[in-house]
Order: sequence, then structure tokens, then C-alpha cells
Amino acid sequence: MLGSARVTIPVVLGLLLLAGGGVYAAYRYDASTQNRILPGVTIAGVDVGGMTRKQAVGAVKQTVADTLARQVEVQAAGESWPITLDDLGTTSDFREVVDLALAVNGEFTWMERSFRRLLDRPLDRAYELSYTYNEGRISRFVQTVADQVKVSPTNAAVDFVDGQLVLRRPEKGKELRVKHAQDSLMEALATQEAGT
Repeated sequence: MLGSARVTIPVVLGLLLLAGGGVYAAYRYDASTQNRILPGVTIAGVDVGGMTRKQAVGAVKQTVADTLARQVEVQAAGESWPITLDDLGTTSDFREVVDLALAVNGEFTWMERSFRRLLDRPLDRAYELSYTYNEGRISRFVQTVADQVKVSPTNAAVDFVDGQLVLRRPEKGKELRVKHAQDSLMEALATQEAGT
């Protein structure tokens, strides 16, 4: 009986040391991956799981650039002007959203983080981007369009041309309603940014 106890103690001790070593290894693994976003996190459809902040900023920045480069066609008085969100000074908060994605790490204990990373248990956490419009640039663009499509009204007139009497009818002028046009453009930009 005594011999059995002598064998059991080293086995139990060995198991405890092994378990302690595993826990320590998992802790060290978590410490080495703390600056990486947890798996299963996406930003604007981009999978940023496992990325550092710098890597995630680079990945999302390309998506933002693609969105800002998309072209909208502004039409007024039978004419059209192609323009992009970038042309109008639109910006995105993507760096702040990357920081939010990285901050998710703080919602879990080091053991939960290690478990998710080592066993590939994604979070299913999605973040969308928002865009800020430069109202000054939009206003200037709309005013440029308004200036180009404006037609001043003309009064009726009687002229002699090559000895002939020519009657000219009065014509109504055309003028773009700037505020309405600006609101419509803002709405179109929001739709374009959403990709619809």
C-alpha cells in the first residue's frame, strides 16, 4: 500500500506540473498576441481577425479608397458631371473603427482569448464604417453646376434683321434650386457610399 502511494505522488505532481506548464504556455501565447485582433472580427466586410493594428488599417484603407473612388453622375438641365466621393472631400473614420476592433480583446480574459485563437473559435463581430461629407466642397460643386445651367430670362423684343421684322418671344429663365440640389446630392452620396 505504501509503495502505491509513493508512485501516485510523483504521477500527480507530474500532472500538476504539466497542467501548470500548459497554463503558463497559454498565458505566454496570449501575451504575445495581445496586439492582434481576435478571429472573426470584420470591418466593412474585411476580415481583420489575427491582424495587428497596422495590418488592419492597411486592409481597411484599401476598401475605403475603393469606396471613395466610386463615381456618381450628377445630372441637371440635361447635362451631367461625373464626380467621386473623394472629389467632394469625403472622409472615413476607419482608423477609429480599427481601434474598436482591437479593443474587443479587453472584453475577454486571457484564457478565453487563448482558447479562441488556438482552437479557431471566431467571434462573429462586424463593424461598419461611417463617412463624413465636406459640406463646403459639396456646396461649391453644386454652385458650380448651378452657374453652368443657369439661363437668364429674356423679355419679348422686336428687331430688324436684314430688313425683316423679327419678333422674339419672352423666355423663362432656368435656375437650379441650390439647397434642394445639395440635399439630393448628399442623399445620392450616402447611397453610393453604402454600395447600393
